[in-house]
Formats: sequence, C-alpha cells, structure tokens
Amino acid sequence: MPAQPAGWSCRLALSSLLCLAALTAFAAQPATVPVQAVRISAHAFYVQGKSGEVSHTNQGFNSNAGFVVTGEGVVVFDALGTPPLGEALVGAIRSVTDQPIVRVIVSHYHADHFYGLQALKASTLTETDPFLLTRTDPASAQ
Repeated sequence: MPAQPAGWSCRLALSSLLCLAALTAFAAQPATVPVQAVRISAHAFYVQGKSGEVSHTNQGFNSNAGFVVTGEGVVVFDALGTPPLGEALVGAIRSVTDQPIVRVIVSHYHADHFYGLQALKASTLTETDPFLLTRTDPASAQ
C-alpha cells in the first residue's frame, strides 16, 4: 500500500465530522426542498436528490430513494439523509398511495441513505404494522 500524505487521516476525519454536522443541522429543520415522486412504471417510483455536496440549498437532499407499491404494501429503497427528508419521502409516497410501508431496504451505511429511517417508522407505522428493515448485505440475511 502506498504511503499516505502526512495529515491525511486528520483531514479525512475532519471532513467526515463536517458532513455529519451539516446533516445534523438539517435534521432539526423541516425540509423545504421539493421531494416529488416520479413514476417509472405502473408500480415503481423514485425521488431524485440534487447532485453535489450537502448544502443549505439542497438541505442534505443529495441522494435518491425509490419505492414500489405492491399488493401487500409499499417497499422503500433507501430513506434519504435526514428525518425531515424522510418525512418528505413519506409525503411523496402518500401522494401516490395510502398503503402501509411494509419493508425498507437500505442500500448501504452512508447517512444520506439511512438517516431518514426514523421518520419513516415514526410517521407511517402503528404497533401492528409489519415493518421490516432489510440490509442488502447477503451475509446479514436471517
């Protein structure tokens, strides 16, 4: 492995902390960026974030999410990057269907894909809803 430049680990840690701080700041405010469901087939939809770094303009909405409306409920792929964006995603889903969210698949562990999970669970599910969180890592299958 080639030697890393001096201080690279500190710069990496600092940039990670700044990104986390930005996402945390946006988590305290309601999302005002448009999160609209785009139909890609009869039952499949997505919401598309703005490309680029997290900023005040995009409020952390720089990733994408999708959902499929099935006969048993809604399957969501990724939950966006803040609880307010997760709430906006639920709003986009509710603009299409009132079916319950029955499964959420998280593509990977980056905050811009899972930090909205708490809003999905809190705003859409009752104690009897069959909410399941599924990781795409085959080793985690039960």
